[in-house]
Order: sequence, then structure tokens, then C-alpha cells
Amino acid sequence: MQVTVGALLVRDGTETLLIEHLAYGITLQPGGPSQVSVVSPTPVYVEYGRVPARPAKDEPEHYHLDIGYAFQTAGAEV
Repeated sequence: MQVTVGALLVRDGTETLLIEHLAYGITLQPGGPSQVSVVSPTPVYVEYGRVPARPAKDEPEHYHLDIGYAFQTAGAEV
């Protein structure tokens, strides 16, 4: 099992930044934006699920426990 931490980035209270994950083909939050501030120290979601095997990367099927936090930005371009 892997434990990951995610961030939901909201701009001006109306837009949430999401991208299509190239390996898994699903929509997720990105990593690495700058010029952000935390909305709350409490997680906004906790998710547990199966991640399929990726033989091309020699990665077996496994599970992720993902803990997500919310951040905001006034107008940063990402």
C-alpha cells in the first residue's frame, strides 16, 4: 500500500484545477503549483482504492490511501 497526499487548488473560489493523469487516464489534481495558501489544516477528502498493475513500469497492483487538502490562489497561472 502507498500513502499519498493531494491538493485541490481553487482559484477565486470558483475554479478547481484538474488534469488528466497520463498513466491512469483519469482526472486528478496536479502537483507542484506555486503561489498558493492553505484553506484549512483539515483534509477535505480521504480516499482508499486499488491501483491496477503497470507492467511497463514493473509496478504490481497495489492500494493507495490518499489524503487531500484544499489550497487557494488569487490568480496564479499554472
